[in-house]
Amino acid sequence: MNLEMDKAPLEKENDIAAGNQETGVPKEPQAGLFRRGFAFLIDHLILFVTFLFVFNYYFDFFLYKIIFSPWQFSLYTTIAIFTFELYFILFEWFWKGKTPGKFLLSIYAAREDGRELDFYSVLVRNLLRCTYFIPPFFILPDVVSLLLTKRRRRLGDLIAGTVCLARGRAKSDAPF
Repeated sequence: MNLEMDKAPLEKENDIAAGNQETGVPKEPQAGLFRRGFAFLIDHLILFVTFLFVFNYYFDFFLYKIIFSPWQFSLYTTIAIFTFELYFILFEWFWKGKTPGKFLLSIYAAREDGRELDFYSVLVRNLLRCTYFIPPFFILPDVVSLLLTKRRRRLGDLIAGTVCLARGRAKSDAPF
């Protein structure tokens, strides 16, 4: 019994740091749509430059092989999708919910109650980014979800039980 009494204050401190566990509301405000959008653009710009370098340097993609066979196209597409997924999964896992774009704009992903993401949450929220490669839709489902949900959550956030939060903001609906 003494162990439980000693443990209670520590648990309470962790709960306060993470947010209000009873109501499930994190102490930091939601990230605004513009900040999330700019973080999205920064991350995709980094990926685009990386793809240009890798495909151009290692596969001579732009120099010699403008026209390539179907198996080469499949290989390049598979590598691109795998790199795209790994970028978000690894950064959010090792950087505690941040990617370089989120880091630059002081936002991060967390569980709904404000705690750090576990690997399952990171995996689920990011594997749903594969919908970005389905031609007529691309990011349309996520945009609709962001606009229609009260807490501005994309599909990956809804299914994984995560939110995108802003550090150091007084209002959650501020554009930046």
